[in-house]
Amino acid sequence: DTSVVEKNTRILKTVDQELSTMVKETLQSHGIKCVHGHEAKSAVTRIRGGAGAGTDNETILTVETDQGEKVQAEMVLVSVGARPSSDMFPGDKTSYGAIVINKKCE
Repeated sequence: DTSVVEKNTRILKTVDQELSTMVKETLQSHGIKCVHGHEAKSAVTRIRGGAGAGTDNETILTVETDQGEKVQAEMVLVSVGARPSSDMFPGDKTSYGAIVINKKCE
């Protein structure tokens, strides 16, 4: 199972609502659970398996959100946002580095 725990009220908050909804629906159509408005508060690691050489151990992570929801995982990816890498392009840029364009996308 795959889950996305999102602090904001929707995923991809920096894009318009329509695209955000489309991405969420695509994720859900692939069986990905989306949890919105929750912030990861803590993570607990537990190793399950036999003791001794040659045994396969499985690492289980449990992430608890600020609202008490627990999400189990084998792996956690933490992302704190995106910032464009636009230094190589000339022209006006916004305060966070996005390239300013006109209505014709020029």
